[in-house]
Amino acid sequence: MGCHEPGPVLYLALEDTPRRLQSGMRKILGGQAAPRDLTPATSCPTLPQGGDEAIARWLERHPGARMVVIDVFAKVRGTTAPGLSAYDADYAAMGRAKRLTDAHGVAVVLVHHVRKIHVIPALGKRKLRDLSVEDVDKWLAAKAKHLSTWTLKLIHSVLNRSTKTP
Repeated sequence: MGCHEPGPVLYLALEDTPRRLQSGMRKILGGQAAPRDLTPATSCPTLPQGGDEAIARWLERHPGARMVVIDVFAKVRGTTAPGLSAYDADYAAMGRAKRLTDAHGVAVVLVHHVRKIHVIPALGKRKLRDLSVEDVDKWLAAKAKHLSTWTLKLIHSVLNRSTKTP
């Protein structure tokens, strides 16, 4: 099966209730029926507590699967073991997601939210989508004291690519 061919998709909407998920799908689909190959779910164990195995079982039942969307990563990440940094816990959980990708040949999309507590004090209470490039650039300059040079360069690179006009 080529990469451009459609196939089953597992969508884990882990911050939604079934009613909220159904309402959101109705809005997005404009009254059309959901794609036959879409499997929405509102619960999944954390990856270390069997979530990776549950997803693998779904993938085995859907051999032509193309993608698994996990919305939101924090819900399947699991708890951080004592003495382990948040980075190491993220890395371990992402490793489990990567093993699913490797074993089943599917894309695994992990949705992650920016913690507003890091952004709001510097940018005010405006919604993130309402911020200008200059607002974000000022925020990055202020964060430079706390971010590594590599991370700062990466963020600036992404910002530049997304704001440049063709």
